[in-house]
Parts: sequence; C-alpha cells; structure tokens
Amino acid sequence: MAMTVPGPALAGPFTSSAADLDGKEGYAAKISGAAGSEVVTLAVVADANDIEIGVGVITSVAGVFADGTQTATVQFGGVAYGLTGDAVAGGVPVAPNGLGEWITAANPNYAAGFALQGGGNATLIQVQLIGVSGVLIPS
Repeated sequence: MAMTVPGPALAGPFTSSAADLDGKEGYAAKISGAAGSEVVTLAVVADANDIEIGVGVITSVAGVFADGTQTATVQFGGVAYGLTGDAVAGGVPVAPNGLGEWITAANPNYAAGFALQGGGNATLIQVQLIGVSGVLIPS
C-alpha cells in the first residue's frame, strides 16, 4: 500500500494580535477568531493538548501597523522548519512549549508533528506537521 504525504498548506496572511512576532519564523502558531477576522498567535503546550486547535508553523512575518499588529503566514501540513526549544531527537513526536518553540511532546499521545531530524536547542529542524493537534498516536 502506498502512502502519499500532502504538500504544505499555507494559510494567511493573517493579522497577529498585538504580540510581537518579529523573528518568530519557525515557531508554532494557531489561528483563532471569527471568519473574516482571524488572528494568528503563538501556539503553546496547552494548545497542543486541545484536539480542536490546529497547530502550524509561522513561515513569514511582515509589516508592523500603527496598532502594533503584524501580518503572518502559517503552514499547516507538510514538512516545515520548526525552531527547537530544547534538544530533540529525530523521529519523536513534537509539540510546542510555553514559548511556541518545538520540543519533544510531553504527552506522546498528543503531537502537533514529528521531528524528521534531530537538533539541539535553538535549531531549525524539519517537522512533519500533522495539521491538527491532539492526534492520538497508537501505542
């Protein structure tokens, strides 16, 4: 049986909350808000444990508006580069930490992706995104 891995799905651009996203490319992100007024914010560990929240990776950030908001594009699905918040081994389930950086999933039953390669702290690694978080990994 052959398996096809879908290509990356980009969402956005979306406006950020007032939080500063400069330099946050590679961080975990989520989209929230009503249709037409969606907002991108950093995804944190609690988001990875919520089955209803999709977790992706910020791929680009542009502009700062007078109100402090920015525009960001987020990738859901496919392979993305994620910034690690600790050493991560290749092949392990990963999820965001409290800062939105990618770490080994504290609860391996839930993951936002899988590390396709290992890396030390503050390293860009390839992450196979699941597209939605809270996917149960069979044991």
